[in-house]
Amino acid sequence: MNTHNEILAILPHESCIIALCRNNVELSRLLVAKPKDFEDQANIISNVLNNEKLFDFISVDTIGKNYRERGREDRTKANNEIARQMRILKEISRTKPVVVCNQVYQNINANKVEPVGSNYVTKWCDYVIMLDYANDKRFLRIERPKKEKFDFTLSDNGFTFA
Repeated sequence: MNTHNEILAILPHESCIIALCRNNVELSRLLVAKPKDFEDQANIISNVLNNEKLFDFISVDTIGKNYRERGREDRTKANNEIARQMRILKEISRTKPVVVCNQVYQNINANKVEPVGSNYVTKWCDYVIMLDYANDKRFLRIERPKKEKFDFTLSDNGFTFA
């Protein structure tokens, strides 16, 4: 009898599922939720809180995708809702691993790259990690809890740090 709980992945794209399959994930334990819009994303995350004991690990890919679309209509409501979703995920992370990935954009006024949803997303995170590419080099930059930077290469076998 399998005593492991399920793994929840909230994914916006089919290509994410293909990537998971290539990495030998035990698919019988993988539950994939694909929100169609921001409201659906909010409902899925709320339902995870009510059923968190069912999952050993939760991953949310591109949490800012649906936020970005909603923010064009009503920025204040979108900000409040993304903050609520992140609070829920933070609460769940006290008892199990939660990984949230996000999109970034170039803030031309501040001349820096920022996450979509800005502080509404990152303030709830224990770790903030940015992956970047410049001058033919890839690097991983830890923004929180302690600022660090590492060069790495990416191959079919994964990451190799310099």
